[in-house]
Amino acid sequence: METRLRLVLVLGGLAAPVVQYVLCEAGGRTIARLDLAYPQARLALEYDGGDHDDALDRERDLRTGALGWHTMRFQAADIVRHPERTLRLVGAQLAHHTALLAAEKELTSR
Repeated sequence: METRLRLVLVLGGLAAPVVQYVLCEAGGRTIARLDLAYPQARLALEYDGGDHDDALDRERDLRTGALGWHTMRFQAADIVRHPERTLRLVGAQLAHHTALLAAEKELTSR
């Protein structure tokens, strides 16, 4: 399903996300392995199966969020039944986070 999600995005015109991206903190310690990621926008995409809702994922989302990452979680219906909506949502978040990070970079370079 992760491959199907990636295909929805790429065939819909978005850049290909990085597959199985390893997110590390400044010291090099691994924080998470993300299903799909747009590192330049600090956007993580996770596929969750039907029974995949656990405390470890929520804890990991808090850790990645503390590093400035936003995580979007998807299930089968998002990919199979509503691919256009999924594409639109990811595209909007990708544009939003890319713009925020560009503005942040501009402010810090002054």
